[in-house]
Amino acid sequence: MKTKVISITILSLLAVCGAAFAAEAAPEGDLKPFLGEPKMERQQVYQSDRFPTVAVARDGSVLAVWNGVKVRRSEDGGATWGPEIPIGPGFMGGGVTVNEANGDIFAFVSEAHPPSTEKIYRSQDHGRTWSVMDAVIKPDSKGNKPEMHMNDHGITLMRGPHKGRMIRPSRFYAKANHHSEWPNHYTNAIYSEDGGKTWLTSEPFPANGTGEATIAELSDGRIYYNTRRHWVPEGEDNSTRWTAMSDDGGVTWKDLVICKDLPDGPRDTGYGLMGGLVRLPVKDKDILIFSNVESPGGRRHGTVWASFDGGKSWPLKRLVTEGAFAYSSLNAGRPGTKSEGWIYLFSEGAGGEMWRFNLSWLLAGVRTGNGEVPKWIGEIHAADPATEARPAAEAKPATEAKHQAVTPAPRIEKWWFALHAEKVGDMAEKDIDLLMIGDSITHGFDSVGAKFWKEVFEPRKAINLGFGGDRTQHVLWRLENLPKPKKDPKGAVLLIGTNNIGWGSDTPKQAADGIQAIVHKLQQLYPTTRILVLAVFPRRVNPDHPHRKQINEINSLLPDLLKDLKNVSVLDLSPKFLDENGVLSKEIAPDTTHLSEKGFEIWAKAIEPELKKLLGEQ
Repeated sequence: MKTKVISITILSLLAVCGAAFAAEAAPEGDLKPFLGEPKMERQQVYQSDRFPTVAVARDGSVLAVWNGVKVRRSEDGGATWGPEIPIGPGFMGGGVTVNEANGDIFAFVSEAHPPSTEKIYRSQDHGRTWSVMDAVIKPDSKGNKPEMHMNDHGITLMRGPHKGRMIRPSRFYAKANHHSEWPNHYTNAIYSEDGGKTWLTSEPFPANGTGEATIAELSDGRIYYNTRRHWVPEGEDNSTRWTAMSDDGGVTWKDLVICKDLPDGPRDTGYGLMGGLVRLPVKDKDILIFSNVESPGGRRHGTVWASFDGGKSWPLKRLVTEGAFAYSSLNAGRPGTKSEGWIYLFSEGAGGEMWRFNLSWLLAGVRTGNGEVPKWIGEIHAADPATEARPAAEAKPATEAKHQAVTPAPRIEKWWFALHAEKVGDMAEKDIDLLMIGDSITHGFDSVGAKFWKEVFEPRKAINLGFGGDRTQHVLWRLENLPKPKKDPKGAVLLIGTNNIGWGSDTPKQAADGIQAIVHKLQQLYPTTRILVLAVFPRRVNPDHPHRKQINEINSLLPDLLKDLKNVSVLDLSPKFLDENGVLSKEIAPDTTHLSEKGFEIWAKAIEPELKKLLGEQ
């Protein structure tokens, strides 16, 4: 009888323990919760500060952590947020890590900007309260002390011989955070197998100049490492991310790759930008999401990319915001909790913004041309009765569809409205014969190409309506909000569409639709004006670059879209800028998009005969 009582007691205890564990989220689940109707929401978490990191506790609570160091918690999957909770005074170290074994959460706080000293804070109640932990971080094999700032969240390994190991990215700052020391910087990782009491440091990432990294464990147990790079040796690419792999649980890193699919900050800086990374908790699938900016200049145009093969290719991207966007962090909701099915993007720029979206929203983005969206995504997506959304490649063709590329929209920047106000005054007061309409490439006639503007366009009473960063929808808005001139301009030259592709916001067909909509708008506003549509200029050095292919697709659509329109012609100047192999040299486009003085000279000379026809000079 005693044995029976003991057995029942043990079974009861096991049931209680099992129920307690079940109350915590299972680490991985099904893909379907990330699908359904496309969803995207934004919330303001803090107004003014920096260095965001997002973590998801084992009970599904979402933690938004930032400098100070502070946290706000959401217990309903990110719908609402609780008050600020102090973690500990100091400088944000990033790398917030959840121990999947017991639910402890670790936050790393430096005393000042590194190189510095730090404390490790631990929460044992899903982020409600925090206390300093007695822990030690050991130097790497070179004797160098790792610094915590500023990396994306850590993870707990769930597979293989190192299952249960906590690991987070870290970095070595050398003597200082100064460009003279950048060649000596490198990223690495710290890891713990004793519940966070002791942290060992990995071998260096196999490239110097790196800092601010992200990691994800793949379904085969390898660790994917993706990092910013502040400095590269002369001749190497300084505009895209660098990656490596570990097959020993993060002790060493190998297989260094330049990931040309993913940008590393604005193209005009060359020293990168912290990005976010997460692997969706889907059993046996390696779906990675990455965040950064896709911008020729300035920390704006926050974008997310998706990989379905563990980072080998990134076939999809989608613009999150055109506004300010700097450091960012990514995480994903946990199965069986209120966070399930959500992807969380915590970014700085306009304060601290928390974006939450599902995979369906991203699947409605733009194909990059880098790899393919696997068929099993489409099969699972199509089988979900809650959605009719399609992957980008299967989106409905946009003929007269009201997508954003054909819908007039203003920009939100002050300089943009100020420049538009200046052009409004010019249109109202000056005698204008020629409209030069476009984006930053056309705007370049006011700076790099000023000599040729003065020679070729100024005598023809031209106005430069090129605005940096504009897409077709912005041009439509500007045209609608210009005053009616005393007489119709004699001619208009339109060059637009590269940003519709570059920002990842539109398909080539949608961009072409936008160009067609602008031509219709010009005909409506200025019935007697002759219109010359320039095919979108080539960008990127090599002809096999995805941007080049997308631009070629836009250009191939324009003749048919515009063929029946009166007083409209199309001119493709692309061959003028390329060599015999289709290469765009940096002598003509130094950043592979915007023209040099030589590039503007080629443009001005090539268009001269067409201007004479357009303006009735012959």
